[in-house]
Amino acid sequence: MTNIISTHDSSRRFKSAALNQPMDHRNDHNLNASPLKIYGADVRQEQTLTAHALVVGDQLDSRTAVVDGLVEFGGRATAVHSPADAELLLRSQQFDLVIYNVHEDGESAVAAITALVTSSQPTPHIVIAHTAAPFAMIDKMQSQPCVVIAPPVNPEMLCSIIQQVLAHAEMIAENTRLTRQLAQRGTHDIVGNSAAISELRLRTLRCADGDAPVLVQGEPGTGKQLVARVLHDLGSRAHRPFITLDCSILTAAHLERELFGDTAVDSFRGGEPRPGRLDLAAGGTLVVQNIDEMAFMIQADFAQVLRERRFRRLGATEYRPLDTHIITTTRYDLSHQARQGLFREDLLKEIASRILPTPALKNHRDDIAALTEHFLRNIALKQGKPAKRIPAATMDILANYAWPGNVQELENLIERGCAIDCGPKLTPELIRPWLAAPTQDHNSSETGMSLKEMERKLIESTFARFAGNREKTAQALQIGLRTLSGKLRDYGYPPRGGPGSNQPFKRAA
Repeated sequence: MTNIISTHDSSRRFKSAALNQPMDHRNDHNLNASPLKIYGADVRQEQTLTAHALVVGDQLDSRTAVVDGLVEFGGRATAVHSPADAELLLRSQQFDLVIYNVHEDGESAVAAITALVTSSQPTPHIVIAHTAAPFAMIDKMQSQPCVVIAPPVNPEMLCSIIQQVLAHAEMIAENTRLTRQLAQRGTHDIVGNSAAISELRLRTLRCADGDAPVLVQGEPGTGKQLVARVLHDLGSRAHRPFITLDCSILTAAHLERELFGDTAVDSFRGGEPRPGRLDLAAGGTLVVQNIDEMAFMIQADFAQVLRERRFRRLGATEYRPLDTHIITTTRYDLSHQARQGLFREDLLKEIASRILPTPALKNHRDDIAALTEHFLRNIALKQGKPAKRIPAATMDILANYAWPGNVQELENLIERGCAIDCGPKLTPELIRPWLAAPTQDHNSSETGMSLKEMERKLIESTFARFAGNREKTAQALQIGLRTLSGKLRDYGYPPRGGPGSNQPFKRAA
C-alpha cells in the first residue's frame, strides 16, 4: 500500500521581489546534466504556480521545505517517503512533475530516477532532482531526462525553475504532436479507407520509428516499393539518400559488386573505386527488392553485414561502418522458404525484426473506387487536363475483376485507357481489351478447359499483367524468354520488337 506522508493544496498567490542574481557555478554544472539548460532563475514580480507536483524524499525536513515552497506559490504537492511509493502513485494518478530529494550517492539515485521516469509513461513527467548528494553522482545522470539543482534553493528560485521546465515540456509535447500529425499526412500516398489499408498505415507509422530493418512482404503489384518510400519519408533519415537494388534482375556476381562496391578502378568514375549501394545509401535508406532472389553466398555475406553493422568492398581489407536503414521486399513467405531450405535462416533473423505485409487488392475491394479516382487525378495533373469521369458500368467491371496484378495492374489499366482516348469518360470499351479474363465470373472454375487452353490463358494473363514486358513475364512464369516468344508467336502476337509486340490485347482472332 502506498505510504503517502502528506498532501497539501493551496491556491494562494505570492508576491515577491525580483531576484536578479544568477545561480552559482555549481548549479550551472548541475543543469548541464539535463537536456534543458537553465543557467539562472528569472523570477518575475508576480507568479502563480498551478502545477501538481509529486515530492519524493526520505528526510522529513527537506521534503516539508519543498512542499511548503510549492504551496506558497499556489501549487499543489503530494509527498511520499520512497521512490517505490512514488512509482505506485504515478501509475494511478496524474502529476505535472516529480521532485526527488536525493541524499544518497551513486547508482541507487540514478536507478531511482530512471524508475520514476519509466513509471510516468506515457505522460511526459519532468523529474527535478533537488539534491544534497555529492556532485560525483551528477555525471552518472547525464542520460536521464531530469534537471538537477543543488541547495540552498529558496522558494522563488524553485518556482522559477519549475515554470521553465514545464514550459520546455509543453514545447516538446507540441512538437511531438505536430510531428505525429505530419507523419500521418505522409501516409496519404497509401490510398484507401478499408480496414486493411488503415491497418497498413498504422503499421507503417510504427515501423518508421527507429532504424530496425523492415521486411515488406506481399504479392506482386501490392505497392511494396511505395510502402518502402513512405517508411523512408517518415523516418529520421528522410533528408538522406534513398537507394534501391533489385536482386531479381542481376546475376550473382553483378549483384555482389552492386551491393558492396569494388576496389577495382572504374574508368567511368575518373579512376576512382566503384562504390556499392551500401556506400551510396550511407546515412539514408537502402531498399533491397526481391531479396528472395539473392544468391545463397551473398545472403550469408549480407547477414554478416547486418549482424556486425559493417561491410567492406570487394578486394578491400578495411571495413566501413554500416549507417543505413535496410528495407527488404519479397513476394514470398520467407519463413516457409527458410524451412524448405530456399532462404538462409540467419539472414531472415536479421531482416525480419519488423514485418510489414501489404494486402492484395482482392482483400480490400472497397478501395477500388478511391484508387481509380486517385490514378485519374494523377494522370490529369501530368497531362494538364480535367480528370476523366468513371461511369457506373465501368466501376462495375473494375469492382468484379479478379485483379491478379493487384494495384499495379489497376494503375496500368487506367494509364492505358487514358492514353488511347481523349474523351471525358473512362468507358467500359476502353478497359475491356486490357483485362486478362472475363470480369463477370472471375471465381468460376476452369472445368472443361484443355491443358493447352489453360496454358495459353495463364501466359496471356501474365503477359497483360506486366504490360507486355516479355522479360518480366518469362521470369514470373519461370520459362525461358525464347520459349515465351515462341508461345506468343503461336498465339498470333507479332515478333519481338515488331509493331504491337508489347500490346497483349492486339492478338489474332
